[in-house]
Amino acid sequence: MQFQLNKSTDIQSIISQIEKFVLSKTKNKIIVSEVVIISSEIIYNIIKFAPLGEFSIASQNNMFIINANDTGKGFSLTLEDSLKEGFSTANSLGLGLPSLFRMCDDIKITTSNIGTKICCFKEF
Repeated sequence: MQFQLNKSTDIQSIISQIEKFVLSKTKNKIIVSEVVIISSEIIYNIIKFAPLGEFSIASQNNMFIINANDTGKGFSLTLEDSLKEGFSTANSLGLGLPSLFRMCDDIKITTSNIGTKICCFKEF
Protein backbone atom coordinates (compact mmCIF):
# COMPACT_ATOMS: atom_id res chain seq x y z
CA MET A 1 0.00 0.00 0.00
CA GLN A 2 1.60 3.25 -1.13
CA PHE A 3 0.67 6.91 -0.79
CA GLN A 4 1.96 10.11 -2.35
CA LEU A 5 2.02 12.91 0.20
CA ASN A 6 1.81 16.69 -0.14
CA LYS A 7 0.31 19.63 1.73
CA SER A 8 -3.25 18.80 0.57
CA THR A 9 -3.13 15.11 1.50
CA ASP A 10 -6.17 13.75 3.37
CA ILE A 11 -4.25 12.37 6.35
CA GLN A 12 -7.24 10.87 8.14
CA SER A 13 -8.23 8.86 5.07
CA ILE A 14 -4.72 7.46 4.75
CA ILE A 15 -4.50 6.56 8.44
CA SER A 16 -7.87 4.82 8.19
CA GLN A 17 -6.66 2.77 5.20
CA ILE A 18 -3.47 1.86 7.05
CA GLU A 19 -5.43 0.76 10.12
CA LYS A 20 -7.69 -1.48 7.98
CA PHE A 21 -4.62 -2.99 6.31
CA VAL A 22 -2.94 -3.69 9.65
CA LEU A 23 -6.15 -5.21 11.07
CA SER A 24 -6.31 -7.53 8.07
CA LYS A 25 -2.92 -8.95 9.15
CA THR A 26 -3.20 -9.01 12.95
CA LYS A 27 -5.86 -8.61 15.62
CA ASN A 28 -3.29 -7.70 18.29
CA LYS A 29 -4.59 -4.31 19.46
CA ILE A 30 -1.21 -3.17 20.78
CA ILE A 31 0.51 -3.89 17.46
CA VAL A 32 -2.32 -2.21 15.55
CA SER A 33 -2.09 0.90 17.76
CA GLU A 34 1.69 1.09 17.49
CA VAL A 35 1.73 0.72 13.71
CA VAL A 36 -0.96 3.40 13.37
CA ILE A 37 1.00 5.74 15.68
CA ILE A 38 4.26 5.08 13.81
CA SER A 39 2.54 5.73 10.48
CA SER A 40 0.77 8.85 11.72
CA GLU A 41 3.96 10.36 13.12
CA ILE A 42 5.88 9.78 9.91
CA ILE A 43 3.07 11.03 7.65
CA TYR A 44 2.37 14.17 9.72
CA ASN A 45 6.07 15.06 9.76
CA ILE A 46 6.40 14.63 6.01
CA ILE A 47 3.41 16.88 5.39
CA LYS A 48 4.58 19.42 7.98
CA PHE A 49 8.24 19.66 6.95
CA ALA A 50 8.50 18.64 3.28
CA PRO A 51 6.85 19.74 0.06
CA LEU A 52 6.50 16.14 -1.20
CA GLY A 53 6.87 12.64 0.12
CA GLU A 54 5.96 9.00 -0.22
CA PHE A 55 4.80 6.50 2.38
CA SER A 56 4.31 2.76 2.00
CA ILE A 57 3.43 -0.13 4.26
CA ALA A 58 3.64 -3.82 3.45
CA SER A 59 3.75 -7.08 5.35
CA GLN A 60 6.08 -10.00 4.89
CA ASN A 61 6.88 -12.95 7.16
CA ASN A 62 4.94 -11.55 10.15
CA MET A 63 6.63 -8.18 9.79
CA PHE A 64 5.24 -4.80 8.84
CA ILE A 65 7.66 -2.86 6.67
CA ILE A 66 7.13 0.89 6.61
CA ASN A 67 9.09 3.01 4.13
CA ALA A 68 8.92 6.76 3.80
CA ASN A 69 10.91 9.38 2.01
CA ASP A 70 10.54 13.08 1.48
CA THR A 71 12.10 16.04 -0.25
CA GLY A 72 12.44 18.19 2.85
CA LYS A 73 15.60 19.85 4.16
CA GLY A 74 16.45 16.95 6.49
CA PHE A 75 17.17 17.13 10.18
CA SER A 76 18.73 20.49 11.01
CA LEU A 77 21.02 19.06 13.67
CA THR A 78 22.43 15.63 14.23
CA LEU A 79 20.10 12.67 14.37
CA GLU A 80 21.39 11.99 17.89
CA ASP A 81 20.15 15.40 19.06
CA SER A 82 16.79 14.75 17.42
CA LEU A 83 16.42 11.53 19.39
CA LYS A 84 16.58 13.25 22.77
CA GLU A 85 13.21 13.22 24.50
CA GLY A 86 11.75 16.74 24.35
CA PHE A 87 14.11 18.00 21.63
CA SER A 88 12.31 20.00 18.96
CA THR A 89 13.19 22.54 16.29
CA ALA A 90 9.49 23.06 15.56
CA ASN A 91 8.23 24.19 18.98
CA SER A 92 6.53 20.83 19.56
CA LEU A 93 6.76 18.33 22.41
CA GLY A 94 9.67 16.54 20.74
CA LEU A 95 8.19 13.09 21.34
CA GLY A 96 7.84 11.83 17.77
CA LEU A 97 11.24 10.53 16.74
CA PRO A 98 12.11 9.01 20.14
CA SER A 99 8.71 7.27 20.09
CA LEU A 100 9.45 5.75 16.68
CA PHE A 101 12.65 4.26 18.03
CA ARG A 102 10.76 2.78 21.00
CA MET A 103 7.91 1.29 18.97
CA CYS A 104 9.79 -0.04 15.92
CA ASP A 105 11.64 -3.34 16.22
CA ASP A 106 14.25 -1.93 13.86
CA ILE A 107 14.52 1.46 12.20
CA LYS A 108 16.90 3.00 9.71
CA ILE A 109 17.01 6.72 8.99
CA THR A 110 19.11 8.63 6.52
CA THR A 111 18.81 12.38 6.24
CA SER A 112 20.44 15.13 4.23
CA ASN A 113 19.63 18.60 2.96
CA ILE A 114 17.67 17.04 0.06
CA GLY A 115 15.41 14.77 2.09
CA THR A 116 14.96 12.01 4.62
CA LYS A 117 14.37 8.27 4.25
CA ILE A 118 12.91 6.10 6.99
CA CYS A 119 12.54 2.33 7.01
CA CYS A 120 10.79 0.83 10.02
CA PHE A 121 10.16 -2.83 10.83
CA LYS A 122 7.49 -4.01 13.27
CA GLU A 123 6.87 -7.68 14.04
CA PHE A 124 3.35 -9.00 14.48
